[in-house]
Amino acid sequence: GTLDDDLYDDNMYDIACFYSEHADFEKAFKWFKRDFEEIGQASSAFGLAKLYNQGKGCKQDKEKAKILFDQVFDSSWFQENNYMAQEALDRYDFSDSNEDLEEDL
Repeated sequence: GTLDDDLYDDNMYDIACFYSEHADFEKAFKWFKRDFEEIGQASSAFGLAKLYNQGKGCKQDKEKAKILFDQVFDSSWFQENNYMAQEALDRYDFSDSNEDLEEDL
């Protein structure tokens, strides 16, 4: 199925997750980015960081991914959901970025 974007403006994160789960990464990127830019949701920053890191739905940019991950790791949302730290470190390949990146995490 698809979502009517105009009807779900208040649920941008949920829309992004829907598209991500259905492997429509360009739309997922659009909605994570919009939610992060308009509302500043750390959960959407986390989604954006994953997409930037993997180059899904956008041009791969490991530096942007690192900046977003750093913002997420400093957020109160992350402190309440810190089980994701190990997931982020285990699943996301930072090897093409700065050599000192993993030392910073």
